[in-house]
Amino acid sequence: MDAERIREALEKWGAALLVVFAVAWGLMYRGISGETLADALKDVSGALVPVFAAFFAARLVRTDLAPGQRFLRAGEDAVRTVQSAYPSQLQGPKYDRQGYNPEAGAKGGRYLFHQASTGRRRASFVPVSPLSEGVVAITVSKLNLVILGRDGTPEDDARRAVKDAVLRELERLGRDALPHEVIDDVKGRTAIAVDFDEEAMGARRFRRAAERVMAAAHQAVLALPEGPADANSAPPDAGSR
Repeated sequence: MDAERIREALEKWGAALLVVFAVAWGLMYRGISGETLADALKDVSGALVPVFAAFFAARLVRTDLAPGQRFLRAGEDAVRTVQSAYPSQLQGPKYDRQGYNPEAGAKGGRYLFHQASTGRRRASFVPVSPLSEGVVAITVSKLNLVILGRDGTPEDDARRAVKDAVLRELERLGRDALPHEVIDDVKGRTAIAVDFDEEAMGARRFRRAAERVMAAAHQAVLALPEGPADANSAPPDAGSR
């Protein structure tokens, strides 16, 4: 049984097993008789009904989502997981403008940002929108490097280092298990973009793959040489990206 099936089984049966264990422990404590068995069956059925109702309701909600929404949600979960591992260096998913109100109809995108927890400057690292199509794009600019104090490397060299690190991580993931395509015509600040096969992978496997790719890219930036000692005192950038 692979990890995906194990996780699904735990989600479905974990709570049920805990209930059964608790009831069995109660039987051992009170003794086994017709009356205690009847009470135990009543307790088990009463406890399992809301457990399975909640489980199937959650499954229905996920099933009702359009494929793009399922993958966007999975990608956002991956962003939050990576951000929580590096809270002093990564922030997001956040909108690219302070005070942005999506209900006002204005255009704006969300990103995983490089942003020091003690500073206001930030630089986009992973755009959120492409995740709905199974695409993980990694962007690196001078500002990313300055914020992390790693501007001892030219931008193009930094992007190549990030690309190489992501490609190595993809090899570790395995091409057969996680089908994907590296987009070759990336431009500007994009170091690498990986288009995963959503239909073949499923949202959960995509989430794990996206998480590992983003983490590998961030670690590659951290591995770059540090810049001048006063790098973080550079004047604020005019934009957040």
